[in-house]
Amino acid sequence: MINFFRRWFGGGAATSTIPLPVARGDEPAQWPEGTIPPWQASDLDLIFNRLALGVAPAEDDTLTANEQAALRHLRDQFNGDRFDPKSLPRLPSLVPQLLRSLRSDEVGSAALAAQIGKDPVLVGEIVRVCNSAMYRGSGTIDSLQQGVMLLGQDGLRRVVMQLVMRPILQLDTTPMGVTAGQAFWSHAERCAQATLLLGRGAVDSFEAYLAGTVCNTGAVAVVRMLDQRHYLEDNAHSARFIQAFAQLSRRVAVTTARHWAFPERVVQALTERAGHEGQQYSPLGRALRVADRLAMLDMLTDRKLAESDAVLSESDAHGYTPEQMLAVRGQLQRAFATDHSVSA
Repeated sequence: MINFFRRWFGGGAATSTIPLPVARGDEPAQWPEGTIPPWQASDLDLIFNRLALGVAPAEDDTLTANEQAALRHLRDQFNGDRFDPKSLPRLPSLVPQLLRSLRSDEVGSAALAAQIGKDPVLVGEIVRVCNSAMYRGSGTIDSLQQGVMLLGQDGLRRVVMQLVMRPILQLDTTPMGVTAGQAFWSHAERCAQATLLLGRGAVDSFEAYLAGTVCNTGAVAVVRMLDQRHYLEDNAHSARFIQAFAQLSRRVAVTTARHWAFPERVVQALTERAGHEGQQYSPLGRALRVADRLAMLDMLTDRKLAESDAVLSESDAHGYTPEQMLAVRGQLQRAFATDHSVSA
């Protein structure tokens, strides 16, 4: 069944001819016993973006006249001197100040809690997150004070950032736009958590979570632009169009982060994510590239389109071992097991 859906969505797992990853030195790392052949990033990009947009593969992979017109329109809107920042998702005016507070070590949990306590929506969100599978222990959290103690300062920063970014990433235009927005937000949540886990001990935890959370701002901007011109009304699209959509979405995410004056390391990581394979990566960029695809795998696994023990191929793992990727995948599956915002 999994292979059937892979063929339908236009991708598939890498074959057994893919070389094993190198864990350290020149010694090849062995895939854990019982795992299946690794996935390639190109397959994941194609299948995930088709799932998010709700489109099937076209019978002919040649760009249609509609797809060519859509790509010309996107190039006109997002490239060169004609680029209009108003086409980007709008960042609420309070966010820059909130970001400064969240990044500052001088603003402690008590001060953040005092600010949050003035907003009942934020208080309710923190209590909800503390009672989710990701954080819940033996008891139930029913107050902001208990939530702050459980989350700690880093956890509190992440929850606040999540609440701020969700309405920006979730589209509310056409039914297709709503579905796409839900898919890209669900992926961003997973990507943020995976980037945090993969970067632990090597990158700033808040910057790791921020990079993952905003990774799909470009996709949302592109979908909104296409949706306004009804370019996504076709039920099927070619692989070439989906690939162009994914590449442009990543580039626009970089533009968005720069426009919002996000931390330089976050902008750099998003730039590396949008770049070509084989370049040199910063620690955050390396974690983000792998987290991006592991988050896709988690969503596909939820919908029975990928195996629960699937990992990335050597060329896409950027030095992370199969054991490390499986550990992150296990944590994602436990944290997001009940999320089915997108149906296959």
